[in-house]
Amino acid sequence: MWVIKKIIHFFLFSFLIVSCANIVMPSGGKKDTSPPVLSNVTTENNTVNFTKKNIVFEFNENVVPNNWSENFSISPLTKEPVNFKIKNKTLALDLDNKLEKNTTYGINLDNCIKDLNEGNILENLRFSFSTGSYLDSLSIKGIVIDAFTLEPKANTHVFLQDFSNADSLSFIKKPKYVTKTNSNGEFLMTNLNNNDFRIFCIDGIDYAYHEGDLIGFYKSKVNASDSNKIELLIYNPIKKLAEKKDTVDIKEIINKTKIVINCNVEEQLIIQLYNNKKLVKEASVSSAPYIIENIVPENYTLKVIVDKNKNRV
Repeated sequence: MWVIKKIIHFFLFSFLIVSCANIVMPSGGKKDTSPPVLSNVTTENNTVNFTKKNIVFEFNENVVPNNWSENFSISPLTKEPVNFKIKNKTLALDLDNKLEKNTTYGINLDNCIKDLNEGNILENLRFSFSTGSYLDSLSIKGIVIDAFTLEPKANTHVFLQDFSNADSLSFIKKPKYVTKTNSNGEFLMTNLNNNDFRIFCIDGIDYAYHEGDLIGFYKSKVNASDSNKIELLIYNPIKKLAEKKDTVDIKEIINKTKIVINCNVEEQLIIQLYNNKKLVKEASVSSAPYIIENIVPENYTLKVIVDKNKNRV
């Protein structure tokens, strides 16, 4: 009996301890707000005599693409689009049979990837290499401004064409060098040679003009050896401006327009106005001043008849 009481007391005591305990979920720690960090690349930045088939970037954490098709660019444009593959912490770019000889390429990976867990975007990542023995290092910078709002134009394609190309082919022919404006409407085009170019911008889905796209161009040739910042005004080339209406109401003009005939004839007069031999206005006035009013501004022939019979005929 004594043993049974002890067991009961033990269970009651255990129940009290458990019921008094608070269940608290373990803390997840501080939220990760840092973007992925590049830890290794299979090809060193600014490499010359590049002959590899791909470039692999390795980061410090697992990554996923972020609006890849909108953000990624390689300049000059390659023969075929550059394919990519992301697996865990690595990003691989397939460049096999896509590159020209003796050409400097710039790869823009700004905003192209983010970490898997929190979605923190890597904002600044650019890479350069050359298939020749020399790395072109000149650049062109500038800003795109909306011609109607005068505000900077973000996310806009900016591209170069050889200066020898006709303007009419600029939005048809594949461009030479390409980039996009940032959130402040600013652009930077790197790894250029010192040739002369024409520079254009377009806000469409690609570098070809489609109806409704805004476009812009610089009136003079550009050369990367010139350090001046370029300002491009972008506009709708087929936008019809609203017709400006006269600030003076035509009815007000008609009400105030009149012809006054000053003469000493003390007779009733019939005054007639003709436009292209057609009678458009007539008035019968019995005494001076002889006035015909409410006339539309035009060129008229004036005819005055003395109405001796006073019958308006």
